[in-house]
Amino acid sequence: EMMLRVPYFAGESDMQQLGKIFAALGTPSAEDWEGMETLPAYIAFENVPGTPLAQLFPNASPAARALLSQLLAFDPLKRPSAAEALEHEYFKIEPQPTPTHELQLPDTQQKDAAALRAEDEERAASFGALSKRLDFGDL
Repeated sequence: EMMLRVPYFAGESDMQQLGKIFAALGTPSAEDWEGMETLPAYIAFENVPGTPLAQLFPNASPAARALLSQLLAFDPLKRPSAAEALEHEYFKIEPQPTPTHELQLPDTQQKDAAALRAEDEERAASFGALSKRLDFGDL
């Protein structure tokens, strides 16, 4: 979502969302996620091969795709923690992130919690409308 600025695997239901994930990344195998067949309410999906991340995100750097690959691991035990992800090469190569003291942050102290929540809901609604117009049909 951060690369595309829209939800990438947005579905109208959990099953539709899983279908979109599997259409892009491939159906997980027992090698990808040991023990997935023993999960409560496990449903077998049609085996679909994945698309290389270089084809899905051609403008992303190799380091960005490597990090994305780790973060998108099906098995949660194979995904890096937030602290581990922040140590990834992607965050150490050029361009360096803007130093915190130079970031222009919104003045949230002037707003109350209700106003912030309303802004967040409005922003989420606009993304939801946008994601419904996207079609990842044949990925």
